[in-house]
Amino acid sequence: MIRIHRIRTGLLAITLLAAPSLASSFICAEPGGKRLIEVDGNDLSQVGQKRALSVDGDDIRDRDGKKLFSIDDGVVRPGDTPVGVKLLTIDGDDLRHAAGGKVVMNYQHPNLCPTAADNRIYSIEGDALSKQQLIAGLYLLKPDLFKLSDTELAAQKNAAKEANAEQQKLDAADQVAGKWTMLNSSGIQEKVGQGTITVAEKKGDAYPVTFDLTQGGGPAWTGVGHYALVTGDKTFWVAYGTPKTAALCVYDIDGGKLTGKWSPWYIDGNPKNTGTEVLSGPATLDGDYKIDSAAAPTTGAAYTGTVTIKPLAIVGASDEAKPYSVVWTFGKVKVYGIGIKTGKQFFVASGAGPDLCIAKFVINNGSMTSDWFKFGSTEKGSSAAMTANN
Repeated sequence: MIRIHRIRTGLLAITLLAAPSLASSFICAEPGGKRLIEVDGNDLSQVGQKRALSVDGDDIRDRDGKKLFSIDDGVVRPGDTPVGVKLLTIDGDDLRHAAGGKVVMNYQHPNLCPTAADNRIYSIEGDALSKQQLIAGLYLLKPDLFKLSDTELAAQKNAAKEANAEQQKLDAADQVAGKWTMLNSSGIQEKVGQGTITVAEKKGDAYPVTFDLTQGGGPAWTGVGHYALVTGDKTFWVAYGTPKTAALCVYDIDGGKLTGKWSPWYIDGNPKNTGTEVLSGPATLDGDYKIDSAAAPTTGAAYTGTVTIKPLAIVGASDEAKPYSVVWTFGKVKVYGIGIKTGKQFFVASGAGPDLCIAKFVINNGSMTSDWFKFGSTEKGSSAAMTANN
């Protein structure tokens, strides 16, 4: 047999990631030889026979529409078994058995070879095949490539089960409680980039939070935090400031109705020590809102009045941490706060001390970064901290 040497060029890289072609191609025994498989756009068949398979995005389906395989991030999976099962993996020009096992086919257009060092066993006549077309064509030619032994299948299912259990364990773990070391902080206030943030164990729906920034000559603050997943992001909002003054209210937004729950600085897990507040007003979160009903923390005393909410024009503020000024009016008495809107929730800090701040932290891989705002400031702050619990 004559050895065919294939030439790679830096000018044209034809890979398995090529987009599906609308023109017909053929998988042949040899260049110009017997045509075995016809690839007509998204339809594949043995030459001269009816359509056997079709490409539907990243899925391979039979003529009845049943999903046989899916290709997800370079992994070929069966259509009717758990996500963890891997039949083939795409590794550059190579197709590997199961989860990155031995090479079972190498494709460098127009040649298909058992490995890159072997002679070709098939060739492509026509345009290069997409990864979906290639997988479908190989299934028609060599279905044994897509089979796992009972031992391999059991091992993959067990590995997927263990990985899922570990992920569930991680997800169930408290994401914020513990000590965090400040790495840096910028904007608004100096000397707040060194020190620690300590998040105590969750008390009811909220976390007591302590900032000790005295290491760099900064302040000591206390506050209250609320944790939630937002579109997959681990997010922690904190109202904080002068010790034993800052409280946090978390409002759910439903058009012009805001339903809030207050957590004071002394939050201890006792529902009695939380408060409620229901507001009605403009759906734009801009204007005057009537307090329809309210109960103060601890005492449960009802109160009435109005709340004025106005967006703040602060440079650098994002839509996912948009700042607002908040003013409660009770007759001649006014109480001030500052808030952040994220999605359909509004997080507001209020307190009587000289320092009052609100922050949105996003947690990722043992670190958390924030956008933060301070009552009376026209700047946006940012900060970063890393866990000190390891």
